[in-house]
Amino acid sequence: MFGPGSRVGAIAFIQSVAIVTLYSGFVQEYESSATMQSCVRSNFPIGQPLLSWERVLILSVSLGLLLVQFLPGRVLSE
Repeated sequence: MFGPGSRVGAIAFIQSVAIVTLYSGFVQEYESSATMQSCVRSNFPIGQPLLSWERVLILSVSLGLLLVQFLPGRVLSE
């Protein structure tokens, strides 16, 4: 019942939750700190659109769709 595919799926799920949590925290910190916003604007201008809640949503949905592939009977489950 719980083969190597389910173990890999569980590890992938835990990693995805950690990634989304860290990214969400970083976006929240970016939005609440004027100093960080000015630092990102001056040093990494392309990072400004990456640090938005829409990107967090896109990342969450993408990781969710990828994790579905680890369900039993799917492509990455074995």
